[in-house]
Amino acid sequence: MSDSMKQAKDTEVEMLDDSEEQVTDQVEEQVAEERPKKKAKLPFGHFKVTVVEGVNNFGQAFTKTGEKEVVCKPLTQEDYANGWQTVLPRPRRGRKGVHGSSQPVHHWSVSLAQLPPHLWSKFRLDYDEDGKAFYPVIKDNIYHYTVTPSEHDSSLKQLNEELEKGFKAERVVVKQLVDKLDSVNGWLMIRARRFLKGTLDTTIAYY
Repeated sequence: MSDSMKQAKDTEVEMLDDSEEQVTDQVEEQVAEERPKKKAKLPFGHFKVTVVEGVNNFGQAFTKTGEKEVVCKPLTQEDYANGWQTVLPRPRRGRKGVHGSSQPVHHWSVSLAQLPPHLWSKFRLDYDEDGKAFYPVIKDNIYHYTVTPSEHDSSLKQLNEELEKGFKAERVVVKQLVDKLDSVNGWLMIRARRFLKGTLDTTIAYY
């Protein structure tokens, strides 16, 4: 075989190899496009709800114009101190419901000072079958709270009860408890310090 014929054959083989590689790349790209994409996972505590959009015809019937999905962030301790409360969707997995897509449960580990105000009444001792005392997980739809007991809980309850008196709360009592709980963080401490500074908004119905 002459050198020119050998060179032509090698060139033909190279072209075939390049063609096969191109076809393989195209197939892989097509498979990648057809493969279902995973939805981006929301940060901890965030959840989606479906909001109905529409217009109110000046006192007439509400006219629905569409829906949109909104991502909601968890409230901060500052928000709780300001009297805010989130209406949470119920847990749902693998199917759509009135709140839209599936709703996973978020597990929080908090101190009593950080437990949302409206859940304080659920913080109480329970007993298992063997008579051993424990604090049950507090459930608020998709938010579940495990409260870690501490030596400050009794004082925190006293502080909360005092602040619930509103204008009748004893400033001296609040000051003593705040000093005692100086190392504790949470919405209750924020609210107590505002009370002492006279900056607590008394027009808000905190409870």
